[in-house]
Amino acid sequence: TLCSLQSRVASSMFGVAMAGMLVTNFLFAPFWGNLCSYIPPRRIMSICAFGYAIGQTIFGLAINEAMIIGARMLSGVFAAGIFTAYSNYVINVTPDPIQRNQYLTTMLTVQTVGSAVGYFIGGFLGVISIAAAVVPQVVVATASGVLHSIVCVDDTPYKHKPEQPLRLKDANPFSAFAAAKEFTTPLLALIFIVVAIAGIGQTSYNAMVAGDIPFSMFYLMFIAVLTLA
Repeated sequence: TLCSLQSRVASSMFGVAMAGMLVTNFLFAPFWGNLCSYIPPRRIMSICAFGYAIGQTIFGLAINEAMIIGARMLSGVFAAGIFTAYSNYVINVTPDPIQRNQYLTTMLTVQTVGSAVGYFIGGFLGVISIAAAVVPQVVVATASGVLHSIVCVDDTPYKHKPEQPLRLKDANPFSAFAAAKEFTTPLLALIFIVVAIAGIGQTSYNAMVAGDIPFSMFYLMFIAVLTLA
């Protein structure tokens, strides 16, 4: 969608929109993670799928930079819940440690491959129109919200519900950095730095090819697929 709007927004909007989504993703991930201990993750999956559909609808209807940033931040709030709930659900319903590791690895692989396929299909549909790229996202997100409640089992019997009610300070994302001191190693710190630098480079590259090179959206998304691969 941003590629289709590139003539109406500044090149910096590529990075700002992505940053807006990642910031809310970061801020709300601990909240959803703690909430998984109080209500079934499948319910969180459904709520977040519907919320993400709303965010993408606003994004597709965006006519200015403020709407773009707001829509991406809203989508980030619910995207954080979806991935957090997925991980909690797999852990809760898989008591065997070996099988659990296998399922988590499979889940991450499917997410990565799905992202690549999504970029490719989105680029193809984006050549047609903004609506052609956004409407399928909204439909799929809404349908998945319904399917989560139908297909996924209730994991309540497999987990221990905390005795204390959920507190806002328990969902503080910055407390994760303080706790990270206990297990952070030089290698993990190096990986964090590399990922941060790669994110800066990827965002800059996307802005360059979208603004300075006359590529269609299809080729831009194809490049993103190659990057993920």
